[in-house]
Formats: sequence, structure tokens, C-alpha cells
Amino acid sequence: MLTIHENLLCGYFDCSPFGNLTQSKLRHCKLYEIEFYLEDAKTTTLDGTVYLIRKNHLLIAKPGQTRYSQLPFKAMYLKFPAEGYIADLLNQMPAYFCSSHPEKIYDTINEIIKYQERDNHLLVCSNFLSLINVLFVDSTIPKNRNTKNYAVVSAAKKYISSHYNEPIKLYDIAQSVFLSKTHFQNIFIEVCNKTPHQYLIEKRIEHAKYYLRNTDWSMLDIAEKTGFTCQQHFNRMFKKETGITPLNYKKINQSKYFK
Repeated sequence: MLTIHENLLCGYFDCSPFGNLTQSKLRHCKLYEIEFYLEDAKTTTLDGTVYLIRKNHLLIAKPGQTRYSQLPFKAMYLKFPAEGYIADLLNQMPAYFCSSHPEKIYDTINEIIKYQERDNHLLVCSNFLSLINVLFVDSTIPKNRNTKNYAVVSAAKKYISSHYNEPIKLYDIAQSVFLSKTHFQNIFIEVCNKTPHQYLIEKRIEHAKYYLRNTDWSMLDIAEKTGFTCQQHFNRMFKKETGITPLNYKKINQSKYFK
């Protein structure tokens, strides 16, 4: 049975205004807590285990655990009671891990916060379930994949991250890991459930979102800096991936709390 309580707490946390305070108080968790870190910081401690706070990493604390953190840090957070299937999934997840889909997690938590503010419980629930699914997949990826293939895909992703703003093609990515195009594409799809081209587009959109939120660059400049062939191609792919135009995304998100 899926039960999502209406008293879910969520928001953005920036403790930098707290002056000279360098550590939060030791406390016992009464709810499940999810923190998604937006930048590198110092450490957080859960049941005596110390974790380095790193951007795009997640902490999942369970009821009854004790925790405190070194300050300052910035994060998105959720606190909520859980039972049944949701609790079972959360209890299977490691306490701390790196997300393979940080932009998806960022956008989904944003949606939860937005609809919580509007008191739209149905859309909060929908996005919450989507978030739990992404977290569960990300937390189990290293266990579920062939080690050699996972290493190949990891290397290919690093290549894409370094060259996403260039006119790279499947051949270039495959060559970077010393495989034929067909063999590499089959491995990538097996590990990621998407083609290398789809991942490249997602990476370009991810960087475009950052520039839209945090700069005043023109759409043409952003298109060029993220590897799209022209502004029209950028507009078309951005709307296909997000459901809105780059301009509308900028208007909605530029005034919010950013990564």
C-alpha cells in the first residue's frame, strides 16, 4: 500500500546566514530525511559515520538515527513519515550516494516544493513517487551493472561531460573508449536504458538550464556554448526535453534559489 502523508516538509536550506555557527546540533531523526546537496562543503555525520558533503550527492536519514552537520552548506531537503512500500524502498537505500540523474532530482524536488506551496497534494504525491523511483535506481546502479560495462559507460560519460559543447558524434564517443560504434552503443543502452545521443542531449540541456538560471546570456550564446547547431535546434530540443521553451524556463526559474 502506498501512503504519502500530507505533512511532508520540503524546501531549500542555506545555512550560510548563520554567522559564526560551525556545526548543527546533534539530534535524533523522527522522520525520514532526504538532503540533496547543491555544492561541495564540509561533512555530515549520521549514526557516527562521517560523509563528505559533495554536490549532487544525497543523504537519506531514517527515523531513530542521530545526525549533525558541519556548516555552512546548501541543500534541498524533504522530511516526511513513511510506511509500507515507500518505507521498505527507503530502508534499502544506502545512507549516502552520488546521483546519476542530478538534474532530474533537482527538477523533481523543485516541483514538490512548488506544488506543496500551492497545496496541491495530488501533484506533490506524483512528483514524490517519481523522486523515490529515481533515488532507488540511482542508489542501486553500481550493484546492477556489469562492472566492465559500467566502467566503459562511466568513461564515456566523462568524455561527454568534457566535450558536450563541441560537435561530437557517436563515433567520437565510441573512439574515446576504444570501441566500435555499434558495440559501444549496445553497451551504453544496456547500462543506461538510453542511447549515447540521448544522454548527450540531456547533458547539453542540463548545462543550458544552469546558464538560463544564472546568467543573462542570449539564447544564441547559450545554444552555442552548449553544443547545439543553432538557436532553432536548441529551442526545439529544449522544449522536447522539458515541455517548455528556454525563455519560459528562464522566466520561471531565474529568481529562485539556485545551485
